[in-house]
Amino acid sequence: MVRHPLYLGNLVIWFGISLSVRNVWSCLVVLLVFWLYYERIIYAEEEFLETRFGQRFLQWARRTPTFIPRWRNWRRPDLPFSFRTALKREYHSISAVLPIFTTSDIIEDLFVERRLELDPLWGALSAAGGVFYLVVRFITKRTEWLHVEGR
Repeated sequence: MVRHPLYLGNLVIWFGISLSVRNVWSCLVVLLVFWLYYERIIYAEEEFLETRFGQRFLQWARRTPTFIPRWRNWRRPDLPFSFRTALKREYHSISAVLPIFTTSDIIEDLFVERRLELDPLWGALSAAGGVFYLVVRFITKRTEWLHVEGR
């Protein structure tokens, strides 16, 4: 569907966080910084892939858009979705969401209300996110609970 699905996912995450501030300028800054940062990475990666795979990469790249999904290219995956595999691979990102929203709330308070304040709810949610991270990290490193055969 796209050549760079992880970068597209990162854009959706960061743009969503910028929307929580409810300020059009924060959204524009996120889009600009994202584009400036990832454009060079994408260029370097594609140069490497072209060098490594040659015509095979170029043919695939011609029919696969860089960033905007082409929905007609979607194919059913060979394996069904596994919540355990997703949790095992993505617990870092999941755990980061609450502290990022907390930081966003603090920054909003600083700029809008001109005061530095940690909302108790956001503080508790960030702490819960930290506990979640530690628990899942322990489970991932010390047990096989999240292991799914064949993945």
